[in-house]
Amino acid sequence: MHYSDFFKYHQLLTKQLKHIQHELKSAPSGKLIICKNNKYEKWYYSDGKTKTYLPKKDINLAQKLAYKKYLILLFDELSKKEKLISKCLLTFAPHSTPLEKYISSNSSFTQLISPYFTPSNTELSNWANEKYNTNPKHPENLIHKTLSGHVVRSKSEAMIDSLLYSNKIPFRYECELVLKESTLYPDFTINHPHTGKIYYWEHFGMLENPDYVDNVCKKLKLYTSNNIFPHDQLIMSYETLNTPLSTNCIQGIIDYYFK
Repeated sequence: MHYSDFFKYHQLLTKQLKHIQHELKSAPSGKLIICKNNKYEKWYYSDGKTKTYLPKKDINLAQKLAYKKYLILLFDELSKKEKLISKCLLTFAPHSTPLEKYISSNSSFTQLISPYFTPSNTELSNWANEKYNTNPKHPENLIHKTLSGHVVRSKSEAMIDSLLYSNKIPFRYECELVLKESTLYPDFTINHPHTGKIYYWEHFGMLENPDYVDNVCKKLKLYTSNNIFPHDQLIMSYETLNTPLSTNCIQGIIDYYFK
């Protein structure tokens, strides 16, 4: 399979998973238990605590519970495939995706589509777009152009950037943060669209590297010593070569903190 085939298959899996989740929302509670006794089968309804005999006249409920079980098993199977395909896409992705190539070759493209992703709150939109001090170190590593117009250092950061932008979450990339004893440049500084609370999102992408982990610990110590704590004001995501970051994970984090 070529990269484009993996990409299309991943899109199909994602669509199927969303459809199953939608179907499960309307499924009845409880589950069906089928017990075999020689040539005969008996149906039981279970609410997780008790088991009740389900007569054949209740075939409509039995069918719905059986279909629910089918959806759960199918969802589990497709989820495993989606994770595997996501890993393949990250590992074998070309230097630039079709979207990245299009963005890079059309300078006005991001400006033209920006109205579709701009926060409705003008103050928040202005905050995200006003000038700020950025990380001056290693500008040569800024190679991935995103839908928001930022140029970031890694594909994972590009994924986070694009999903924040498409969800209309106002943010800044590598904005200067002056602390008591040091200055940091969080990957993303985010202004909560409903509360105005400021969050910092750090993505740690090389956790199999001991030296990198040491630097992560030092950075976390700086944050906590300045009363910026994980799972409160500090958002963190992680990955290794064997467990790459996925779009589902990023979207889950965005939904948890900002939806």
